[in-house]
Amino acid sequence: MSAVNARSPVAIAVLLLCFAACQKNIPLPEVRAVPRDDAPLIERGRYLAENVGVCMSCHTPRDFSFFSGLPLRERYGEGADVGMVFGYWPPRVVMWAPNLTPTHLSEWSDAELQRAFVSGIGRDGHSLMLAMPYDQYNALSVDDARAIIAYLRALPPLPHPTASPQGALPPGEVPARKLPFPVEPFIVNIMPIEAHLVERAPPSEDTVATGKYLATIAGCLWCHSPMTKFDQVVKGKEWAGGHEFPKPNAGVELTSLVRGPGVIRTPNISMDPRTGIGTWSREVFIARFKGADRAAIEQLAKPGPRDMNTVMPWAAYAGMTEADLGAIWDYLKTFPAQDNAINRFEPDAQK
Repeated sequence: MSAVNARSPVAIAVLLLCFAACQKNIPLPEVRAVPRDDAPLIERGRYLAENVGVCMSCHTPRDFSFFSGLPLRERYGEGADVGMVFGYWPPRVVMWAPNLTPTHLSEWSDAELQRAFVSGIGRDGHSLMLAMPYDQYNALSVDDARAIIAYLRALPPLPHPTASPQGALPPGEVPARKLPFPVEPFIVNIMPIEAHLVERAPPSEDTVATGKYLATIAGCLWCHSPMTKFDQVVKGKEWAGGHEFPKPNAGVELTSLVRGPGVIRTPNISMDPRTGIGTWSREVFIARFKGADRAAIEQLAKPGPRDMNTVMPWAAYAGMTEADLGAIWDYLKTFPAQDNAINRFEPDAQK
């Protein structure tokens, strides 16, 4: 009898099962003890989690009746709809960022926490969802990873959200922490990465290296570059803008995000003088962020249903220091200009 044809349904099923079983086995890292009462370490972690890596902008409900979606202060870390939709047939799923307070994480060890946000493996050994930017946090220094752990431990415990966002989602979409077949398990399981933490963050005097470090953790390149269908930055188009997102509309009290219609695209932040920010100065770049803090956004007119809004967490990034924002500018200056005009907003399009 001849061997099973490689294209037969049986062979394909066997291959898929083998692929699904390829869950990466990333061992727990060795993490130096993280003190629970080290105020400077906790503050460093707060700065990184709230203002640089913007962890709390995903894991906190945001009120998109304000421009750029102001986080609800009393619900920091509660968990939230992150607005990303996956699926090829109904019901499609909307990814849900879990609770980061001790309510959810008190039983996790420091090593389990670090492995989760650096390598993409949860406490139970399974891969985290693709929206979790562990590839960015993989660039953290050892001490900065410890600082984030210290900050998460210091958060006041909050209950898990009790209200389902189902009523606020478009028809055919449901909240979930798992992705639909075949994305999960065949793709998600092979995505986690080994930890490659650097021993220490670059010295502040080296502004280009510091800017690269901060921009990587902040995910600036991922947002401000065109993407392939496999969610990879298009080579040679770094910082050219054009990453598409569904437009966030005014949120309701128990939901972080109510989407569309409308498509927004990120701006070109390369040094092109016509279509990018090449006519800006370092000072203008810094002022653009510092002038977009929470108080300033609260004073803006609230966007209407056909007005542009953005997922960019301006109020969070406004909390970065002028020195750190200036370092990111210095890093951006090292890249070639990209002549790429962007249609920033289409009110009737659907993502």
